[in-house]
Amino acid sequence: MKKLVIGVGCRKGLSCDKLESEIISVFDKNSLSINDVKIVASIDIKKDERGIIEFAKKHNIEFKTFSSEELSIVSKKFCQSNFVKGVTGIGNVCESAAYLASGKGKCILNKTLMDKATLSIYEMEEGRSINNILIIGGTTEARKALDELSSLANIYLSVATQYGADIVDNDKVNIICGRMDSKGFSDFIKSKNIDLVVDMSHPFAVRVSEEVKKACIETDTILMDYSRNNISYEYENIFYCNDFEEAANRASHYDGNIFLTIGANNIAIFTKVIDSNRIVARVLDVDSSINACLENGVPRENIIAEKGPFSYEENLEAFSRYNAAVIVSKDSGLTGGVDKKIKAAEELGIPAILVARPHDNNKDKICVTSVDEIRKWIISQYNRR
Repeated sequence: MKKLVIGVGCRKGLSCDKLESEIISVFDKNSLSINDVKIVASIDIKKDERGIIEFAKKHNIEFKTFSSEELSIVSKKFCQSNFVKGVTGIGNVCESAAYLASGKGKCILNKTLMDKATLSIYEMEEGRSINNILIIGGTTEARKALDELSSLANIYLSVATQYGADIVDNDKVNIICGRMDSKGFSDFIKSKNIDLVVDMSHPFAVRVSEEVKKACIETDTILMDYSRNNISYEYENIFYCNDFEEAANRASHYDGNIFLTIGANNIAIFTKVIDSNRIVARVLDVDSSINACLENGVPRENIIAEKGPFSYEENLEAFSRYNAAVIVSKDSGLTGGVDKKIKAAEELGIPAILVARPHDNNKDKICVTSVDEIRKWIISQYNRR
């Protein structure tokens, strides 16, 4: 049985009955069945369009929308409409939406003009062999995935720094070292015929994830996102902040030393509002991290250059030794050792400030929460043995 996706562009206020009659007419002319439709897709400005919502609900079909930014990446593949571009910001909605929602599947019907709507039909991508996998990130989970997935395909690992490459102990893996933008990732994906990209980058590496997502859409490559489970802490003296600016402002209200365990990239945000002599920074033992601290005025004796994650005992000793008045950490979960930091802070009776993980809508991604889930998904979807 076919699994079809309808891409729809329509005038505002189009009724369900009108939309349904036009879609069924097109389906009848092309010997297609509405019962085979699994998704109806459009642009997100149509997410509240009652006619589409009611049509999807009536036929038990998922209604999926994409932002203009997401559609713009692939819309150039299709015929453009100046009218549609003037209304939505992009020149093609129905084909672009159907193409993305189908997993870049097979075109059944190109853009077709109806009375008050446009329609495109795609068949969902059912599967393709996985021969080459690109894993993004030098995290603990990424290194574990190398061993688990190497029997399924050729594995490439993308890390930002030489440090990330040096700690990998797997001679079966091809390591690519250096930061890349979306074009860099796209070129690599094309040159190595990558079939699947698994984003296992740090949850706060938002820029990297955005560039990877753009590259996967550009190259029609499957993107899998590794999501860390959130943890609840019983310690009552924890303050959650939405970003580093908010965390820095909150930390500035404390007297004494501010113990930062956030890495080096955001040190400058804290030294803008806090005397750098009061900042203790625990960062990776690499020149770039140490220099970032020094350039922002953190005294050399207040820089702890070591590789984590750290045990409860190590955190307890460090927080005590530097007379920490408050600790600041990313809420990066168990692999970031946050639970050990919180336990040590609670033992010492000092507050903890946690920076919440950036939000992602997870569109165009297959979301997994374990390496075993990645392996099982590949096997089940692509019959790898």
